[in-house]
Amino acid sequence: MTNSQIIYNAAIAHGYTEEQLSQLLDAYKGDLPFHTFQEWKARAYSVKKGEHALFTADLWKFTSKPSKAMIEAAKEAGKDIPEDAPHYYKKLSHLFSFAQVEPVKRKAAKK
Repeated sequence: MTNSQIIYNAAIAHGYTEEQLSQLLDAYKGDLPFHTFQEWKARAYSVKKGEHALFTADLWKFTSKPSKAMIEAAKEAGKDIPEDAPHYYKKLSHLFSFAQVEPVKRKAAKK
């Protein structure tokens, strides 16, 4: 299951209907307007002060660090711990809607 599917299912669990989500997908060109703080930041938005997450979901996150299980297995086998072990894991993520963010204000360039 992709993060988009996970967010879709979490939105339904939060009370959105499939019709509402379909309308949002059409309005936002196939992208639901629910993102994490970091994703909004990457899109040049900031979460408004005092806003709380609309809902949470366990989303896939990428890391190149070895997992605890990999470290334990390497130790038990008497092997070196790998420095680079890319993989995905699920992490509880807080999601904010478009109504909870505002465009980042750019500082004027000095002349």
